[in-house]
Amino acid sequence: MGSASRHYVRVGNRIMKPQRQRNHKLAKWLKNAGWRIDMTSMENMFATFHAHNHYFTIHWNPQDKVFELCDPLANVTTADHHEAIVLLWAMLLASARTDDNLWTVEPRLSLSEHQILGGFRSFLLGSHGSEGREALTEEDKINLQRMGIEVQGMAESTAGVWTWRRDTGFPQQSNGNDCGMVTVVAITHLARGWRLPKMDEPVIDRYRQWLIQAIEKDSEDLYKVPCPRCGTTRYRSQVAPIMCENRLAD
Repeated sequence: MGSASRHYVRVGNRIMKPQRQRNHKLAKWLKNAGWRIDMTSMENMFATFHAHNHYFTIHWNPQDKVFELCDPLANVTTADHHEAIVLLWAMLLASARTDDNLWTVEPRLSLSEHQILGGFRSFLLGSHGSEGREALTEEDKINLQRMGIEVQGMAESTAGVWTWRRDTGFPQQSNGNDCGMVTVVAITHLARGWRLPKMDEPVIDRYRQWLIQAIEKDSEDLYKVPCPRCGTTRYRSQVAPIMCENRLAD
């Protein structure tokens, strides 16, 4: 959901006005970095993972500071889920440690000692010398702090602390073939604050037909339109000369 700042952008029931987009500090930072993102979409963010021919989603809300695992074909947390959480956390932490970032407080991920020594062990502690360990060493805790991870109950402050959980009430699909489509349906509903529907085969088939129509009939055909002055390529709904915005180009 992206747009230039001169457009009104609708997300769910909210509309962001052009002036609000231009003055938003995060919008300015993303624009300087080359991104065109509607800032209201930052209220709900999603990461979709594909592991062992299966799709699942991690939904996180910057306001609540919670990662929520949404898997339509798993009633337990697996090694793939733990690996996805660690990967996503590494990306989030890296963004907070870049120069001129927008974080006011560096984020920290709160995990229990049981979780670290359990499903997260191989991803956070490594396999060498940690297999039979029943408690974290001081060296482990120092290394975890470097990774922005703290042991639950040891934090001096709750500012910037994130947690994670598995959505135990996430609807389960009725077959082993619809995980990709379920992911599309889940993100569509969660991003708008809608209740998730049942994910059985007849419901997913109706959403599949809706998606086919959205792609084939409702979407605009976009064309690559290069600027003859500076060489910048834009995507436009029609092939027409573009107004070059690079004043330094010859």
